[in-house]
Amino acid sequence: MSRDLETRCGTLRNNEWIKNTASCYTAAQAMQWLACMNVDLGQNLATDLPGTSLETLSLLMKHHLLTFPFENTSMHYSPQHAMDITTEGLFQRLVVDRKGGSYCFGLNGLFLGMLRALGYRAFSGASRVNEGDPPGPPNHRPLLHQVIFVQPVVDSTQTYLVDVGFGAGGLARPIRLSNEAGNVIPGIGPREKHRLTRTAIPHSSVETSKDSGVLSEVRWNLEVLHEKNGVTDTTPWRMLYTFSEEEFYPKDFQCSSFFVSMMPDLQGLFWSNVICVKNFVLEDDHVVACGMSESITSREITYRMVMIGKEVKRSDDAGNTETIRSMNTELERIEALREIFGVNLHDDDALHITGRVAGFSYNHSTPAVSI
Repeated sequence: MSRDLETRCGTLRNNEWIKNTASCYTAAQAMQWLACMNVDLGQNLATDLPGTSLETLSLLMKHHLLTFPFENTSMHYSPQHAMDITTEGLFQRLVVDRKGGSYCFGLNGLFLGMLRALGYRAFSGASRVNEGDPPGPPNHRPLLHQVIFVQPVVDSTQTYLVDVGFGAGGLARPIRLSNEAGNVIPGIGPREKHRLTRTAIPHSSVETSKDSGVLSEVRWNLEVLHEKNGVTDTTPWRMLYTFSEEEFYPKDFQCSSFFVSMMPDLQGLFWSNVICVKNFVLEDDHVVACGMSESITSREITYRMVMIGKEVKRSDDAGNTETIRSMNTELERIEALREIFGVNLHDDDALHITGRVAGFSYNHSTPAVSI
């Protein structure tokens, strides 16, 4: 049993208000970011901020996902093997040099800073990614994923969850912070759906009172469903991650990022693989070919290109995948990262992955190299 599972209708606990917080980026930097994404809000940010709105937030989120890949190449193809998620480092890599992207701490960190520069009321939270498959129980990782809470509507406490740093299966637009049954939104297309639920943490040690048997630790869950051939009733929702409404800060994420990128973890997704995910706009002729309504246009739907390890796959909104390219050498993988994802790597960067678990030449009979 658990408490506090009542329906929440789009606000933080106790209808809390997110205050305006100074951004780590300037108006000039925000204008550079918008230009990098080919977004024109029609105003000079140095003199006049555009009004905040859910529509503009959705637009910014879509273009951020189309522009900056979710990737960890700096972990493996740089001499330091480090993921720079500092304010200055992110802006230089993603916006100025356009070298590629980052993972959740970098992508969501940049997005949060830019939202604040545009006048949005927002803060960061943290979540535990679920590695369990339905219908089995969740298998939560440590608290190592960053999310964002935003109140985009002027003079309103209506709150939305935003996440531009999850990769495959993640949000493609803001979702209202509500576990109402009707709060189901499309992902990259109409056959991918997201919702929020609230459940107790089953392994919690905290009860409402002695021997009550009522768990008091209740968290939000983001879930995804992929509709196959128009069938949803038999398709289980998959929990992506669980989170609370507690605020987390840059120092928290610096520590988390150091753990993810520097601690040897043979079971860890990032330690053992070169990963890259990016959204692309679906061409109009492919919309009909995928069996979707002709009223849906390329402006409304995207698809993902996903590299994990030695393959690049194209993934649609139903979760169907098609292998686009297989790689057998580091040079082939670097070429795919450049050509498909726009990650600016050089052939001689292949030297830095030598001896690492994620490398093609790694001998799995020997211990993993440590940093």
